[in-house]
This record gives sequence, structure tokens and C-alpha cells, in this order.
Amino acid sequence: MGKLFLIIFIVVISSTQLFAQFFEEIIPKPRQAYVRMIYSGVFFLDTNKRIYLNPLQPALKNAQEFNYELSLRGIDTLEYAYWSDSDTLLNGVVLGFTEPIINQLFSHIPDQKVEISSSYPGAEGYVLDILPAQAIIAGCDTIGLHYGINTFFQLFDKQSVSQALFACRVVDAPEFPIRWFYYPNNHYVGANITRAKTIWEEASSYKLNGMLLTDSKFSFLWNYFDSPRYFDSLMSVKKFAYIEKIIFYIKINESVNIR
Repeated sequence: MGKLFLIIFIVVISSTQLFAQFFEEIIPKPRQAYVRMIYSGVFFLDTNKRIYLNPLQPALKNAQEFNYELSLRGIDTLEYAYWSDSDTLLNGVVLGFTEPIINQLFSHIPDQKVEISSSYPGAEGYVLDILPAQAIIAGCDTIGLHYGINTFFQLFDKQSVSQALFACRVVDAPEFPIRWFYYPNNHYVGANITRAKTIWEEASSYKLNGMLLTDSKFSFLWNYFDSPRYFDSLMSVKKFAYIEKIIFYIKINESVNIR
């Protein structure tokens, strides 16, 4: 009996350490995350799965993003389907926002109750809920849904089961509305501006939504006003920020800035 208890204790401790490492891969760390140890099955991304969308306002851009991430990993993309108001469990990936059907699906999960809204978990927040048959990625807004998809694939890349995820739940929202990084460079060099966009795109995968861009070589007003190329370089970054819906801040010198 004592040996049996010891074996069970070792298994539980090992599982706890494994699942703790499972969430260590999420950058930045979420506010709430746990694995459902009561489930023996895992969520497999197989060809029988579908991406389920709102038939009235489908999150097509986010669905394309999800399939693009699959293709980067050499996995077959998933077909789209639409949910109905009577659904209680769907075989696939559910992408949505704060629609009633999302909270209806949550209410049928035998777990701690959760309801997503425009204010919970908060701006740019999301709820990622995974069962052996169903994965729900719901965002408080468009950026929140993007971050939820990002977290899904962060976990997907680090778990120990091929093309599968443990049954789990992640609830997260940024603590600060502006989360930027600092990138000084010479704006006259076009390659630096191109690299700034590349770095920014990668930084957004870590849920950073802004870049403080400063000129490391020139700091005089004439560089900004008298050079069309200088101005065009800055405006191209601003346009990139607008398209990506991320915060943009350029510091020219102590008295002039563009936002």
C-alpha cells in the first residue's frame, strides 16, 4: 500500500511539473492558466476538425491567420464552417468574440464558469479554452483574438504530444495599454526602416503593441522638414502601424514627434 501511494505521489508531482513547464512557454505569462488533469484525451488537429465562425460576422481574417500558422508548421489547413445558435459542443476550433453562442459553449463546459465580454478579461484580452474535441479562442476585440491565436500556437509548439494540446484554459489581458520596445536607428537608411517593421511584426507575437523609434544619428529639425525621403520613411512606418492596428510613436527630437 505504501509503495502504491509513493508511485501515485511521484506521478502527480511529475505531472504537476510537466504542466507548469507547459505554461512557462507563454510569453508574456498569462493572468490565469491551468491544465484540466481530469481529461485523459488531448485536442488533436486532424482533418476532421473545422474552424467554426459566426455566420453573421465571421472572423475571416483571424481564420486565415490560424490556417496560415498551420501551413507554416506543415499542417493541413482546416475548412471553415458556421456555428448555429443551438450548438453546445463543436468538433474543431471556434473563433469569435463576445457573441452569445461563445458564452453558451462556455456554459456547457463542466469547469469553473467564465463569460467573455467587452470588459472581461479586458481590452485586448482573450479566453482560450481547450477540450479533447473543441478549442475555443474568443477575444474581447480583434487584437485580443489575435493574441489568443498566438497563445494557442505558443503552446502547440512546446507541448509533448504531436499536433495536439492538453485540455486547458488560459484567460489573459494586458496589464498596460501601451507595451513598446525601443529601436534607435538612422532613418535615412531604408534597410533600417524595413528592419524596424520586421522587428515590430515579431514583437507583436509577444504581445508588444508599440515601438519607440528614434534617430540615432540626426536630431535636428531640418532633417525632418527638408528631406522628403526622411519624411517618407517615417510615414511608411506609420502606415504599417495603421494596417497592423498597433501603436506607433516616433521621437524626432525633444520638440517634434509624430503619432
